Amino acid sequence: MAAETLGCACVSFSLNPFGIGVVAEGRAADAARHLGKMLSDAIWGDEFHRFRALHRLPPVASVADYQYSKQLNLLAVSPALLPEHADFEPQHRVTGFWHAPEAAAWTPAEPLSAFLNAPGGSAPVVFTFGSMGGRAAEMSALVVAAVARVGCRA
Repeated sequence: MAAETLGCACVSFSLNPFGIGVVAEGRAADAARHLGKMLSDAIWGDEFHRFRALHRLPPVASVADYQYSKQLNLLAVSPALLPEHADFEPQHRVTGFWHAPEAAAWTPAEPLSAFLNAPGGSAPVVFTFGSMGGRAAEMSALVVAAVARVGCRA
């Protein structure tokens, strides 16, 4: 949305090829496009549209129509798993997996280290939300309730 506000081109990237546009015709392609739009709108739609309105950006019909750059979208997926093919819209490029350089030695801050190494404590459970946008308060409450119910550290 920053590029849209500034009026400049942008590059997007995706770790998940679901929902990328295809130029194929027919019932199967139409069904795939429709499903991608439905899922994107269900997961991110409310927050996405509120955010656009808050920043005085014009509405869009579907999150799926907006989530990938129209200029260049890099798909960080192995071509062995997802080879490029003629049905992709032309801006989608399969790049292969991206590998981060090996991390240098790291020591956590003392409060985190104390929590992780608490004597007699069980190993903490980590919850991540990935791409689950739009329902932060609801998901956080669900996690807090689950942690309380099972009595684990998180």
